[in-house]
Amino acid sequence: MASFTILISVGRENPVGVSVPPSQEESRVQGSKDHKEPAAEPEASELFHSASAKEIRHSPSTEALLAEDEWKVLVLTGSTGTQASVTLCVYGDAGVTGPVRLSKDSPGQLFRPRQEDEFQVEVRNVGEIYKIRIGHHGPRGRPAWSLQRVTMQHMKSKKILDFATNVWLSQIQAGGDLVCELPVIKEGQPIFPVRYHVDVYTGQLRQAETEADVSLCLYGQRGDSGLRLLHKSNMPVKFQRGQIDRFEVEAVSLGKLQKVLLRCEARDESQYWYCEKVVVREPGTESESVFTCERWIPFMSQGIIYSEIELYHQGED
Repeated sequence: MASFTILISVGRENPVGVSVPPSQEESRVQGSKDHKEPAAEPEASELFHSASAKEIRHSPSTEALLAEDEWKVLVLTGSTGTQASVTLCVYGDAGVTGPVRLSKDSPGQLFRPRQEDEFQVEVRNVGEIYKIRIGHHGPRGRPAWSLQRVTMQHMKSKKILDFATNVWLSQIQAGGDLVCELPVIKEGQPIFPVRYHVDVYTGQLRQAETEADVSLCLYGQRGDSGLRLLHKSNMPVKFQRGQIDRFEVEAVSLGKLQKVLLRCEARDESQYWYCEKVVVREPGTESESVFTCERWIPFMSQGIIYSEIELYHQGED
């Protein structure tokens, strides 16, 4: 078992979004849609969007971590390993630490089949830990990882936190996601993640469709889901004019939803997208949260082009 020390800075995960008044204008994107180019591949690290993240590999000169903040993290890989980078966020009732990249100088030695890897991380000012988010930034050639178990142990008190795992992180298997949220198992019983149903409405305006990658982050009273690529739709072709695409976003319960962040990775105006609204439903309830958009993404405001926007809750039916 290999052991590594990682220092990370602390801050709340907060993808930058800009709220602006709705707009029905479409003239600025007409014409350019006639010459479409393939959508750019999103940077994998953006799925764990945070300005506070950094990575420090283990070295003999690394300062000792404070005992009160030092945790051991054990990651057990199942039958299929990954050569991609693995990233971890730790959520508590007072804040979030991360994302932190679990790596070393020779990444090929990590996350091999049926291997348990050990890391030491510093987790500050998050209060009582209730969930983690872990994922890998899989290359197209080997996008699958079997994650068997994650355990955290406080180095001073020896308190152990177990997380319900045994999941596939793959865009071609299971739920099609490279990221998962895992709750702390309390008294032997995990609080299972919620699978939110997310309906994304593309508008009826001419050339409203897009081939660009679209990502979404849900925010609620108990944190956020992290930025998730909307990869697996119920429709054969995503984000077509006048179409409703349904996605599933799995996360530890966020409580009452407050807002949604949408990001469209358009390379040029031919890939701009007109989103009408986003409707989120939590299984087992009859309520739905409606987030009205009614504008093109990306959009320009005060001479600056923004590729993401925050949408606020419009009430429940």
